[in-house]
Amino acid sequence: MVKAGASEKKPDSSRNKIKLTAIRGVGVKRAELLIQKGYDSPARIASASPSDLSAALKCSEKQASELIANAESLVSDSPSQTEQGIFAHLAESKATKIQDDEKNTNQQIKPEKTALLTDAVSDDTSPTKEADQTNGLPSAKKVQQPDLVRRPSEFMSQLETSDSSTTILLNLVIIILMACILLMIFKG
Repeated sequence: MVKAGASEKKPDSSRNKIKLTAIRGVGVKRAELLIQKGYDSPARIASASPSDLSAALKCSEKQASELIANAESLVSDSPSQTEQGIFAHLAESKATKIQDDEKNTNQQIKPEKTALLTDAVSDDTSPTKEADQTNGLPSAKKVQQPDLVRRPSEFMSQLETSDSSTTILLNLVIIILMACILLMIFKG
């Protein structure tokens, strides 16, 4: 029966050793000594006095003070305090921002400005343009959008008109890419 009780205490003491070894300056042997003296958690070490801890560990009060400070920093960095402090504040401020953003949505955009914006990007023959002219709104200039996608033939014709150094450079890039592809095929 005594052995069963002792085996039940071992998992707890091994967990405590892991917790205590997280404290800077506490190794496995010192953790075992701390557990034997009743300091089984970082919180207990943080609340200990330097004189009591130095007597238990047979070390100087300066070393005991450093251990206490390290334990306090470990205890103060616990997740529950972080969640209650920083994360709770962030969640609250984000909710307030979302509520503020919902108040200022479509109410600020006037229909006249919406019509002008749609005219700026539409064709001259669009129904919106004709409707705006009948309502007496000023007509907006058509914004010429650049052609971002070009056909390869258009690209090649543009290359033919460019200077020869650009053409040579592009040909070299194409040759290098083809060589890399061939190397990958034959090595793979």
